[in-house]
Formats: sequence, structure tokens, C-alpha cells
Amino acid sequence: MAEMQDVALDWDVCEADPDDGSHGGWTLLPEGFYPFRVERMERERYQGSQKMPQCPMAKLTLSVTGADGRDTTVQQRLYITRNQLWKVSRFMESVGRGRNEAGKVIIDWGGIEGSTGWVKLKVRSYTGRDGQERQTNDVEWFVKPEEQQEAWESYDAACRAAAAQAAPAPQQQAPGYAPQASQAPQNGAFAPAPQYSPAPGAPAPQAASQGVQPPAFQQQAAPGAWGIQ
Repeated sequence: MAEMQDVALDWDVCEADPDDGSHGGWTLLPEGFYPFRVERMERERYQGSQKMPQCPMAKLTLSVTGADGRDTTVQQRLYITRNQLWKVSRFMESVGRGRNEAGKVIIDWGGIEGSTGWVKLKVRSYTGRDGQERQTNDVEWFVKPEEQQEAWESYDAACRAAAAQAAPAPQQQAPGYAPQASQAPQNGAFAPAPQYSPAPGAPAPQAASQGVQPPAFQQQAAPGAWGIQ
């Protein structure tokens, strides 16, 4: 049997070292970033394996907003062990938990449901019980405050592309018709066109400061009502 390389912790853990990037080794990509809301958090018990001890486990149900404004559900499990605590710390920072005077990330499971943040998703292929090849979304990582601007820009670009694809084709004008400029020149230059805004449900990026809580999602926002502040 392989030697156990991890140690189970408990729900009373109240701080963790910030993730320094040494645990995952992933390269940040411009695509795959999405805003999310925690719809449900369940406290469960992982029964253990050869590589991981029995430990508390947080089962998260996330509502993730796509570039077209539609929501999808993604589930993520966070295992509370010494070797997995960096993932917990990333999640806590992504939903606005700050750091204490010692620079440790504050772990507080109270009020997690309804909190919002940014996440990087990946696509995983698997074979179903029926033998069919399928794909699903997995969380690759939760976005920390100092990474939110990049996440926002990537998501904004995806929203622009989705809006351009959904826009109706321009109608052909009748012969002899001379189109007029949509905006009159002002001091020798045309007034700027209205700026496109991301789909409803995207929290604005936060500055890389301690204890910043991403703003709550707005309800029933009309498409195009979101702008970068």
C-alpha cells in the first residue's frame, strides 16, 4: 500500500497559507473564466482512499454564467486536509475572504451560500455507464483578487464574440439608397459608438486588496446593462 502523504484536518481550521502557485503548476489562459454564485454548500465526510485520508469535505454547487448570459451548474468538492488546504484558501479568497494580521487566508464557512466570485473552468472527457463518451465542466481553479482583472477581460472578450455571432445580418438596401452616417461629426470626429457590456450576472473585477467581497449578482438585468466600472 502506498504511504499516506496527507493529513486530515477539521472544520475548526481558521487560517491557511495563501496559494503561491506551487501546488497546481497550471498556466493561466485567456479563455475559460466565468463569474459564479455559490447556490449550495453541503458538509460531507470523505471516506478516504490510498492517497487521501478520511476527512471533512465541502460539496459546492455553483451557478456559472456563460458568455451568452445563460447559467449552468458546476459542482466542486473541497477536501479539508493539509495538502488540499491551498485549494480551500483559493476558494475563500475568490469569494472575498481576507487575510489576518499574519497574512493567512481566513477560512469561514458561514455565509458561503450566495457569495460570488470568478472561476477558471476546464472541460473533462469521460465514459458514461452506458459506454458513451461524454464531456463535463470541472473547476480548474478559483480566481484570487489579483487575478480578477484578467478573468474579467477574458470573459468580456467572450461576451463580445457571443454578441457578434448572435447579431442579425445587415439588411440589403434597395438600389439607389444612400445610407446616412449614424452619428453626426463633432469637431471633425464622429462620436464614439456605445461600448458593449458583458452578459448579466458578471461581478466586476476587484482590486487586489485584502478582504474585498465581490459585489452581489444583480437580478433581472437587461442584456447589455453591465459595464466595466
